[in-house]
Amino acid sequence: MAIPHFRGDFVGAGKSPLSSAAYNHRTPMTDLSMKARFYSKSDHDLVHAEIAIPLHAPAWIARLAETGTVAEQSAALWNTVIVNERNELAQTAQKFIVALPRELTIAQNIELVREYVASELTARGFVVDWVLHVDPDNAGNPHVHIMHTLRPLTEGGFGPKRIALRDDDGGVRRNAQNKIVYRQFMGDRGTLIDL
Repeated sequence: MAIPHFRGDFVGAGKSPLSSAAYNHRTPMTDLSMKARFYSKSDHDLVHAEIAIPLHAPAWIARLAETGTVAEQSAALWNTVIVNERNELAQTAQKFIVALPRELTIAQNIELVREYVASELTARGFVVDWVLHVDPDNAGNPHVHIMHTLRPLTEGGFGPKRIALRDDDGGVRRNAQNKIVYRQFMGDRGTLIDL
């Protein structure tokens, strides 16, 4: 029987998403903005890795997600995210670790994660970097590391984290104090619970 485990967190406050990505992909990665190189000590449990992008994503992100190995795509993605942030303490990614059922084969777990990522994350506009780890000695502890972007994709890069709401006529919605009403692109606590 599977033992449920789910842990979520943000990458921010001066921490590099390349540190998490290097650990997840079990390969050295360099944060070009910090000139810092991150390493992983283990590589024996990596069984699958993917970068998933939304349908109808802009050409620039589609090219990024098709160039090089998945680890190279990951490094390029997170370096692009960092370049897009103006505040060095900004949150750059949300990450999850989720235990997967031992009763499923590796192929079945890959398909399970792929379906989840497509229906819950890329469908909402996130770019997702995910990696499946399984203990090779006994096929135990299957789990997935999921990292996703926090900004919407635009033709020129990543857009703002806050999006102005529109009224029925397409105009910007305003509150009683005549201030523009925004929503977070990535959603709120309720969105996280739904995931």
